[in-house]
Formats: sequence, C-alpha cells, structure tokens
Amino acid sequence: ERNHAVNITILSGDINTGAANDNSYKVVSFNNVTNQTRLDGFSIMGGYATSYGGGVLSTNSSPVIANCNFIGNYAAEGGGALNHSGSGILTLESCIFDGNVGNTYGGGALRLYAGPVNISNCYFKSNQSNTYGGAIFAYGPVVNITNSVFAGNVSQTTGAAIRIGDTGTLHLNNSLL
Repeated sequence: ERNHAVNITILSGDINTGAANDNSYKVVSFNNVTNQTRLDGFSIMGGYATSYGGGVLSTNSSPVIANCNFIGNYAAEGGGALNHSGSGILTLESCIFDGNVGNTYGGGALRLYAGPVNISNCYFKSNQSNTYGGAIFAYGPVVNITNSVFAGNVSQTTGAAIRIGDTGTLHLNNSLL
C-alpha cells in the first residue's frame, strides 16, 4: 500500500505558463457520484476557477475525500479548495487545507451548499475569503466537525474560521478555532 506522506502524488491545475489565471478551472470534478467514490492521498493544487470550486467541484454527490492536501487553489465565486452543492453527503477525513482563496461568495477552503457534511481530523490553515468564512462558508447544510484545527484563516467580513449562513447547523466537537 502506498504511503501518501512519502510518495506524494500531485493533481495540479497549473499548466506551466507562469500565470495563475490561466490554470485549469477545476482540478477534480464529482457529478452524481455515491459514497463508493473515494479520493485518497493526493495533493490538489493550482486550480483557478472563474466560478466555484478551484480544487474540487462536487455536485449532487457523496464522495469520501481522505488524506488529501488542498494547497493554493482559487475560486472567483467561492470554495477555493472545494465547492459542494446540489445534494449528497460530503465526507472529509484527515485533509489539510492551506492557502486557498474563495472570493465573491465565501469559503476560502470550503463553500458548502449541500449536506450533511462530515469533517474529521482536518487542518485549515491560512485560507482566505473576501466575504464570508475564511476557511468554511456553509449555507443550508448540517456541518459536523470533529478533531479539527483552524489557524490563521481570514475573512474580510464575518467568520474568519467558519461562517454559517442564515440557514444551516454547525456541530463542533473537540476542535480548535
């Protein structure tokens, strides 16, 4: 079995022109997948979405994402690392979100418009939103966060770490903000 910490596999949106704004819009896309779909042990970096989800776009899906690093992804509309919308259960286990940017509609790392969402043993560091939720912006879903750490995330308006919109529920257990 591959040791993902030693044998790093990178999924990159960088097409090597030197400019970030011409990178791939999405690095990974899930559309109508079940929880039998698992993304495990990858570094996802350099996505540059003109809309949502620079690293991963998840629509009407229930993927399990584990042991992944999301580094330096950007989304003009929100969800720099990952955008989850439509329907489906999103599961994130032992992932790192570092230096991602979600611009207009929030969520430097995660923009969550479907759920429930289960997050465990994750680390959110230095993510930024120009609006809501430096690390996470959730509007509508139930978000369960366990054994996770949030450090140095920035929002220009509300929720440097987490912003729950007008609807939605946050269950936060044994985590540091």
